[in-house]
Amino acid sequence: MRVWFDGQCLQTSSRERGIGRYALELIRSVSLHFPDVELCISFNAIMTDDLLRAQDLVSGLIRAENIYSWHSAATTGEAISGQTPQRQLSEIALAHHVRCIAPDIAVVLSTFEGGVDMAVPLNPGLSLNCPVVGIFYDAIPFRFPDEYLSSKITREHYERRFGNQAHYDGLLCISEFTKSEAEDIFKTVPAFCIDAGMPTQLQNIFNHAYKTEEAPKRNPNDILYVGALDWRKNVDKVVDAFSILNERGFNRLRLVIAGSYHQDAAQEIKAKWKRLGLQERNLSFLGQVGDRELCDLYLGSGFSIQPSLMEGFGLTALEATYFHCPVLGSNIGALKDIIGSPLALFDPMDANDMASVIQNAISHDDVRERILNTQINSPSNYTWKRTSKLFMEAVHSVILNKNESYKKHSPLEAIEDSRVFSARLIENIDSSIDEKIMSLTLAEPKIGLRPRLIVDATSTILMDHKTGIQRVVRQICRHLAEFPPSKDVSRVIGFCNDELGWFDANGNLDERPAKRRSRKLDPRSNDTMLLLDSTAWGFFGLYLPFLDEMRIQGAQVISCLYDIVPITMPATCDPGMPPVFANWFKAALVYSTGFVCISRAVADELHAMLGAIAFPRRMKIGYWQLGADFSGQTMQTSPSRKAKERPVFLMVGTLEPRKGHRVVLDAFEQLWAENVDVALVIVGKIGWGSKHVAERIQAHPEYGKRLTWHSTAGDAELVQLYNECDALIAASFAEGFGLPLVEAAHFGMPVLASDIPVFREVAGSASTAHFFESGSPTALSSTVKEFLKHHRGVAARKAEHATWPTWAESAAQLETVVLSEKWYKIYEPLSPKPNVARTDIGHVRMTSPLEGTERLHSLRLVDGPFSEDAENLKIVVAVQNLSNSIWSSEGAYDGSLGVTLSYHIVDRDGTILLFDGPRCPIPLVLIPGDTHYMAVNVPRSWKARGAGFIDIELVQEGVSWFGTPLRVAM
Repeated sequence: MRVWFDGQCLQTSSRERGIGRYALELIRSVSLHFPDVELCISFNAIMTDDLLRAQDLVSGLIRAENIYSWHSAATTGEAISGQTPQRQLSEIALAHHVRCIAPDIAVVLSTFEGGVDMAVPLNPGLSLNCPVVGIFYDAIPFRFPDEYLSSKITREHYERRFGNQAHYDGLLCISEFTKSEAEDIFKTVPAFCIDAGMPTQLQNIFNHAYKTEEAPKRNPNDILYVGALDWRKNVDKVVDAFSILNERGFNRLRLVIAGSYHQDAAQEIKAKWKRLGLQERNLSFLGQVGDRELCDLYLGSGFSIQPSLMEGFGLTALEATYFHCPVLGSNIGALKDIIGSPLALFDPMDANDMASVIQNAISHDDVRERILNTQINSPSNYTWKRTSKLFMEAVHSVILNKNESYKKHSPLEAIEDSRVFSARLIENIDSSIDEKIMSLTLAEPKIGLRPRLIVDATSTILMDHKTGIQRVVRQICRHLAEFPPSKDVSRVIGFCNDELGWFDANGNLDERPAKRRSRKLDPRSNDTMLLLDSTAWGFFGLYLPFLDEMRIQGAQVISCLYDIVPITMPATCDPGMPPVFANWFKAALVYSTGFVCISRAVADELHAMLGAIAFPRRMKIGYWQLGADFSGQTMQTSPSRKAKERPVFLMVGTLEPRKGHRVVLDAFEQLWAENVDVALVIVGKIGWGSKHVAERIQAHPEYGKRLTWHSTAGDAELVQLYNECDALIAASFAEGFGLPLVEAAHFGMPVLASDIPVFREVAGSASTAHFFESGSPTALSSTVKEFLKHHRGVAARKAEHATWPTWAESAAQLETVVLSEKWYKIYEPLSPKPNVARTDIGHVRMTSPLEGTERLHSLRLVDGPFSEDAENLKIVVAVQNLSNSIWSSEGAYDGSLGVTLSYHIVDRDGTILLFDGPRCPIPLVLIPGDTHYMAVNVPRSWKARGAGFIDIELVQEGVSWFGTPLRVAM
């Protein structure tokens, strides 16, 4: 069965209210409990940002290729401008869109969207090729027209939409009460009660958060109201009841109001509260709260109150019962079924009755317990599993009843037939022919086109600097292009040619774009964009228009993450890289539907960071293994080596700060000082920030003897070194992968590696792996001695040729992860917010001063002072966040509140020569428990001016210094 949903209620303000929650929970439950049912949903592309938010909400519930978009021509709300020609045209366009999709049944999740926004719900009277059902929430404006339909245009809008429900093939009612309403009003339309259930997210929070954290203590004097403040909610009458209770001596009761409401309504209640002489401290307005805060409110309140004059269901009453917060409420409408106990029900129009019920409940513990015992079973009686079952039974019944009325077509036949039919419908609409054609064209989903995997190779094509990342891009793209054509997907190597857009490189990464006739790429809903070439971090702005259009179409955008070293170890990078990388990463969090990483360790780091910053949207996270081709080169045992020769240890990799060359040199100097006769061979060119390391190597007394450096080495020479040396040393502080460890495994070479997660992951394939504390020369020295004692022996090597994938296998593995949804982890926010801004990526900005334990930290000297140039001394410090607070250098827009690393200059007598040193910012965030390697640069001229020490310290701008600085001698 193919079920289509009109999803526009997830794009409008309804997503913040009960309708949006209901719609999302229904979709989630049907997806979970009826996996064989094919679900489809469409969103209105005229509301772009809202469309992308809505796509995030249903991601993982509905297959990406079944999330559609169409373009409305309406630019204003129906209750503002009326049923304009643009709205009429949009209704026809949406009906055309649905006919093209050809579902077995169409479900309108909310028929009243578009009153004040640009939504245009499906009109069931436009002769669709399938039955149409709608969710019937209530008939409140119909029952209270004087209160809700005061203006002519509002009344016309409501009556038109309300009347449309008479044309549905079935009404799905959210309670027995609403079913009776539907049957009373629409006597010829079949009505089905499908009820509702407890929100999944609130259950998840209760089941997870409160296992490790203490629940709030319940305050018996707090009476909680959750909801809006419009007329029928009747909160005004609660104020009258509080006034009566106050006169009876119950002056400690506090009314707590949470929900989405207009401030004008809140001000009216505040004014009445004051006018009746009630104490101001006993009234609290919280506004819209997150799910976690809502759970705390239910757990911490003595009672919940729902005085509504009419409810279609009463979701907040059900929520309260789940948290064992007794509900006192109205004895009319749907509320009485959930509240149950007569002791908890009152006449909502009678303030005295309301006050008496409240008084009785708070004054007698046995009454409270009796109410609670009656209500405690409500959550088990109303579950989303049950609702999804009732939903499926209802749609089956409607389809069975209407099955013979509709002729089934193939997708292309459905489109052609709908074009002819829709063209007749739009003839008499007062609109230009161009607007009519455009409206129908933009409504047609691209059906029948093969899915595409578009692999970004922009930077490698435009400016190949032969970096490690670009090597990966070349290998992956080359092998993808060599794979046999697939009937399931087209593989496209793409590049972004500045503002001109994206083009097909025709599989050729070596020819400049100007010399190539390239086909321009247009986004499709079944595209997957793999942003493999991440070396163009500074140019991601060029990508955004195309990526936005891809997301609007419903395509997947997968970013490749090689590591997060520029964020966690800015001291080991060129100073310009961390801010550029952080800006790219923040943008990628906004536009990506998933990340694929080059190791499990990087994927784990990403998942942990998203959780720590409370990233507010779902994110798919995967990883794949990079390839390693050895062209038939194998391990060889050299017969000329004698057992008495000194052991030789090998380091392979560019000289750069994070590789740990300083640690290895310090360790070997310790070994040589202890008369341990070992040799060290270093292979790698000079990278950024390592000139002083190169100078130290070349000036070393053992250079050319027991210390050798090959700044360049061809493949044959490197193979010979792998064969002849006793063990590989990998001393990096951080890596995304660790190719030398894979190469060592291929040649059967033992590995001595710093104990970081990615090396644990990769070195598992080595014949013998030994781990030492990262950054500790003493630990490495001890590990070398232990290795020499028990494990040395070239003859004992065993080559392991099948331990790692080739590049062809790596490319296939990556394609499988991305296209077959073989994700390692799915990040889900603990408390998702339906109205979160698209640019909101979580807690990455400081909003308040840090106090007390929020500043707990440690500072440890890693390296320095050393000279990188003639003017400055560099000091590398490990900064560990030992608090439970996230730190960021982004604060208020005036620059205050951000946390940075800085220093003071002090002479040998303790006199401060410079108090406010330059700031070293945190590139993104420093999350609790993590350690970042950060650097300060101090002008050498201070030494000539009498400086003896550098006191390195954290500071929160505009607040204070953290104290307990790390003192380093100049």
